[in-house]
Amino acid sequence: RHKTNETVLVRPDISTIVVYKKGETVLDTQIVLTREFRSPASTADGFVHELPGGSSFKKQEAVEIAQDELKNEAGLVVDASRLKPHGARQLMATLSAHKAHVFSLELTDDELRSLRKQSEAGITHGVAEDTERTYIEIRTVREILDNQLVDWSNVGMILQVLNDVIPE
Repeated sequence: RHKTNETVLVRPDISTIVVYKKGETVLDTQIVLTREFRSPASTADGFVHELPGGSSFKKQEAVEIAQDELKNEAGLVVDASRLKPHGARQLMATLSAHKAHVFSLELTDDELRSLRKQSEAGITHGVAEDTERTYIEIRTVREILDNQLVDWSNVGMILQVLNDVIPE
């Protein structure tokens, strides 16, 4: 089948990490987001607010990419054994051919404090040679949903992970 009215975008598969600290309820669970300027952002501030993640042209396993992205975008260095896999799914199936490999990381109290200090100090992360500058944000699931802080694909990844890790 061939369609002449469609354009398909392709990039390497991405690894995305839902970094969280459980709250009293699912809606009170804290989620680490990165804020980064992206030209197509349709937010009031011109930034995308998303889960840490990205892709690589290097020959790496998805979990290794997840580790690299946590370090690059949030300054968080963790052992791969702490990253729990949640599978891979295609993103934006009407537009894009790549998949997101989703992992989760439950933060310790010390890690949460450190990330919160970085956020409050406005510390930037990212890969300078790629002109990537990211800022850490820590939001509750309630804030993410009420303020439409992330796109639908990020909402789905967050809810999938929380469904897997928080018992009913």
